[in-house]
Amino acid sequence: MSHILEVNNLNVYYKEKKPSLRSKDKKRVRILKDISFSVEQGEILGIAGESGCGKSTLAKTLCGLHNIYTGNINMTCTKPQMIFQDHAGSLNPSRSVKWILSEALRSDRTRHLSKDEIEFRVVKAASDVDFDSSLLDRKPRELSGGQRQRVCIAAAIIREPELIIADEPVSALDVTIQAKIVDLLLKLHERKGISTIFISHDLRVIYKLCDRVMVMKDGEIVEIGKRDEIYGAPKEDYTKELLKASGSIK
Repeated sequence: MSHILEVNNLNVYYKEKKPSLRSKDKKRVRILKDISFSVEQGEILGIAGESGCGKSTLAKTLCGLHNIYTGNINMTCTKPQMIFQDHAGSLNPSRSVKWILSEALRSDRTRHLSKDEIEFRVVKAASDVDFDSSLLDRKPRELSGGQRQRVCIAAAIIREPELIIADEPVSALDVTIQAKIVDLLLKLHERKGISTIFISHDLRVIYKLCDRVMVMKDGEIVEIGKRDEIYGAPKEDYTKELLKASGSIK
């Protein structure tokens, strides 16, 4: 397999909210420290770790939503699309689902699609995520949480990306809906071969979905390897603690 994404010596910074008393300039605080990993074509890489370990910061940096960093991010694909945890906050509440999905295509300046082509792709994307096309004229507030997350996934795949980054996409859903969304992501992966970075604090979900697992703590990579190796014979104490807490090992 070939790499679709390769990250080398990535250090990501945020500026302090308030400058120090001695200086008017805001200092940079390093959040991610010497991160290096790759994603293979057609692979699902799971990123696990407690809240605040830097998972979401990494996702935003890879998607171009945060640009204060050093190191190298090399992609053999177009910019990855992102599925956010907050399915309600990431959808325009004043617009219909049809408009939201259409806008994802209209904002893509590399393509010049006709109105009919956009409408066809909107219906196709809705079908791909098992979203009832009769609901396309509804606004996000008229949908359930699971339906809204399906819209978010449809908006991510409608441009036919080679890589998507899913940042805690099921954590805000109840257990029954979580399972359905995970099954949907697996189905899309099998059908379309989309490479995926799946971020979650839930080790049980990562085990079901991912090929390899990367464990993070305090902005650093603790351990990375094939799923069964990480779950069956973790090398690091922190990984063992996470797995034990999740009930994945005794």
